[in-house]
Amino acid sequence: MAIYQALRFEFDLNKASFLALLQVLICTLFAVIVYRLAPVNRQDMSLLSIKSYALKDSFLSKIGDAIALLCAFVLVIPPFLAIFDPMFSPIFLQALQSKALWNAVFVSLQIAIPAAMVSLFLGVSFGVLARFCMARQYLHILPSKLEHLGNMILMVPGLVIATGLFLFLRDLGWGLGSSYWVVVWVNAVMALPFVLRALMPMMYQQERRFRNLYLSLGVRAGSRWRLEWPLLRPSIAQAFGYALLLSLGDMGVIALFGSQGLVSLPLYLFQLIGSYQLEEGACVAVVLILLCLALFFCSSFFIGGRKAIGALHARN
Repeated sequence: MAIYQALRFEFDLNKASFLALLQVLICTLFAVIVYRLAPVNRQDMSLLSIKSYALKDSFLSKIGDAIALLCAFVLVIPPFLAIFDPMFSPIFLQALQSKALWNAVFVSLQIAIPAAMVSLFLGVSFGVLARFCMARQYLHILPSKLEHLGNMILMVPGLVIATGLFLFLRDLGWGLGSSYWVVVWVNAVMALPFVLRALMPMMYQQERRFRNLYLSLGVRAGSRWRLEWPLLRPSIAQAFGYALLLSLGDMGVIALFGSQGLVSLPLYLFQLIGSYQLEEGACVAVVLILLCLALFFCSSFFIGGRKAIGALHARN
């Protein structure tokens, strides 16, 4: 918040840079501690090494499960019911006729789709590089390091990345005219860890299963992708959907660089609630939720294929 105030209200670049650097140092310290203490994430473990535990179902355990589910419903369902309630009022139809709403939808799609494409490209690049290192004995320790490198972006808040990128572009003479590209790039980078989480296990699995076969037959590059595409489609669809929804619902960076011509749905929702137009804000929230569901379904159906939706549900 202090970084936001220093840039948005005071335009004190030196103060914003100092605060951003301070936050990076604090987050780096905690990240180093976590990576030192966290156990190694091993993939494709042998089933023989998995211990089995005798689980007994009892009446008390069923009661405990029922109470946990009831608490979850009490915490989750009422807010959704309150949000969807304006759909059955005349205010919802009036909100749908608002030009500002559809301009915000268009801006959100302009940000989310390019950001998801860039994030997916970065994720696939990380995966290809990690598989290249897996095939070489002297580089076998690098795949896990590359995955950690992609996940380390989580220790730096998006607002800090946006601040540094804005200062860099400002030194090049681009200034506030680069706000749109700053928002797209930061959203793409912030979605990268979730893209890697969806892509890397499947890419590792295909590499371990078919590496020797590819080498013996001389299958490389584009030929490999054509063979693996049917197997990777659900993971790619899931990764693209995650990046799309995270970019669509971003509020941090767009709040800093948003302007009169760059108002996304979350920022428009924030403006309505800030001006105490709660009913109109609830209508915008309904549109945002429906848009997220529609985009994730389209991503799963058109990229992952007809069987991808069932595969994603089974995996989740």
